[in-house]
Amino acid sequence: MAHRGRRVARGANNNDHNDEENNLAAQIAALLRDGDRRRSVKVPRFDGRSSVAKFLEVFEEVRDINRWDDRETALQLKLALDGSARECVTGDTFEEMSDSLRARYELTQDMALRELKHLRFDNRSNIHEFGERVRHLVDVGYPALDDDQRVEIAIREVLDAIGDKVLRREFKWRQAQNFADALQRIQEYFSDMRADSRLRQADFGSDQDLQQLKKTVSELSSEVLALKTGMQEILKAVTAKNNYNPRPNNGQDRSNGHTKDYSTYECRKCKKLGHLARSCPLNDNETKN
Repeated sequence: MAHRGRRVARGANNNDHNDEENNLAAQIAALLRDGDRRRSVKVPRFDGRSSVAKFLEVFEEVRDINRWDDRETALQLKLALDGSARECVTGDTFEEMSDSLRARYELTQDMALRELKHLRFDNRSNIHEFGERVRHLVDVGYPALDDDQRVEIAIREVLDAIGDKVLRREFKWRQAQNFADALQRIQEYFSDMRADSRLRQADFGSDQDLQQLKKTVSELSSEVLALKTGMQEILKAVTAKNNYNPRPNNGQDRSNGHTKDYSTYECRKCKKLGHLARSCPLNDNETKN
């Protein structure tokens, strides 16, 4: 009896609705104190993602094995529900609750085929849970096919939902022993991809580091362009200054900011006094000719 009490306590801790769980657990504990000493078979759990028909079928088998009465059956069913299934169930008896679960989660063939058509896989999801959902949809959507054919369709639907062309090309699903083996191979493929991604990040840094590097390169490029423009302006000014030919002004040269008297200097070009050869008037005549 203590063992079953611990099992009930563990079930209560696993559910988000602590107050209601504790109340249900207390009611079941009361049933146990009333003299139920039978060995209990573990109750299956349901969160709305698997087949509600299979869940209820297994649950009824467990109920018959444990020989629950109507009251305990209803309590055990509430304890077996998780997530959205726990939130949407209505009714007080097992029949009322099971009917509400079927109305909410039981798929028709058209519903299953429609969901398969729009199914997409998120790489952050668990491939095995996703595969179980696809297999259930295929079983409902293609009831006339044998098991091997449904497995083949389920694998194809999983690959379509993933949408990875490399995986589709390289994945040899015909060599898989069963559907679970096929899902394991797909899981290994994603693990290899993540490992390669980590290696690339180790070589080139994280995405944030790469963005920072691109920003720095862009800023350096702008600075280099501005420096190049400035140097071109300086070069243009130096070139203009070197090409400037000062005219004599009454025998005086004011280059470099200094005034010097050349009235006694003789030009080597025209042999006249008052200027140097570089300032000789004959230079202008040669330029015009």
